[in-house]
Amino acid sequence: AICWNAGVSCTGPDATGKYSDCVAADNGVLHPVSRYQDFLRYLVTDLDKTVVMLGVLGVPEVTEHNALPPYQPTAGGVDALEYRAWGQDDLSPEDVADGRTVADKVFEFGDIAPGCIGKAGDVITGSAVPPVRIKEVCESLNVPDDPATPDVDESVPRCCIESICDDDFSAAMRCLTGSIASLIPPAG
Repeated sequence: AICWNAGVSCTGPDATGKYSDCVAADNGVLHPVSRYQDFLRYLVTDLDKTVVMLGVLGVPEVTEHNALPPYQPTAGGVDALEYRAWGQDDLSPEDVADGRTVADKVFEFGDIAPGCIGKAGDVITGSAVPPVRIKEVCESLNVPDDPATPDVDESVPRCCIESICDDDFSAAMRCLTGSIASLIPPAG
């Protein structure tokens, strides 16, 4: 909750408990997101490096991927991420058995409920907070904002975000390797 409250600002909630948006905030406690974005931009523009980032984070499971390289997510995942208040359904059976409440989760993790909840059948195996700051850094790789890099192929994503709540990370590895293979010409 300390990191969330120190580095994220959300608009809302509305009457249904949903927040319209959450963005990185610079409150002077954590390094600003721009520090990391600027460093990655420096690697790409000044040092002419190819940078690709994989985040296995607190977003809903990706439900579809591009069938062709670079195999990026096309449905679910970040596109399905909702920022919402904690609810009773977000508590694991262990939480309930231990007498933990929604108020306890808000105290521990902040106002925003998990971005994903992992399940094996009906059993909750874990959950993860939405990745607001990391998502912004990763996605900044997809949008070259420097006119000095006109040769950057904007059609190849440099940011792959998959769900930590998924029980199979092969799609994450496929997106990462697909992006690298699409950006780096073959040797020889």
